[in-house]
Amino acid sequence: MALTRQLVILLVSGGHFDEALAVSADFDTSKDLALSYWKSVALAGTGDHASAKELLTTLNQPGVVIPGIPKDRITLSFARSLRGSGDPEGALLVLAEIPQGSALADEVQLERGADLL
Repeated sequence: MALTRQLVILLVSGGHFDEALAVSADFDTSKDLALSYWKSVALAGTGDHASAKELLTTLNQPGVVIPGIPKDRITLSFARSLRGSGDPEGALLVLAEIPQGSALADEVQLERGADLL
């Protein structure tokens, strides 16, 4: 599964979201949280924010740790999936969980602006 995860990461990083979803389709992402995260990014990249939100709802729970993926990145992705699903108010509430000193502070500010539009 590690090779599959790496391939999905490469595909998502290159903007090949449909291909990433095809590669990950046969794998149980509940057994590999990192693969689940990258699958959620691929889903959002295809515009399927509702499915991305389903995966990210689980991943953004307190106590869930995914090696190599900062919690703030997961929270930001969750907020983006909420906005993409038509819930900008929920996205703003989720963004409030990210501390102001986060390495993602600039991205969080941009997302807040998008949520307010």
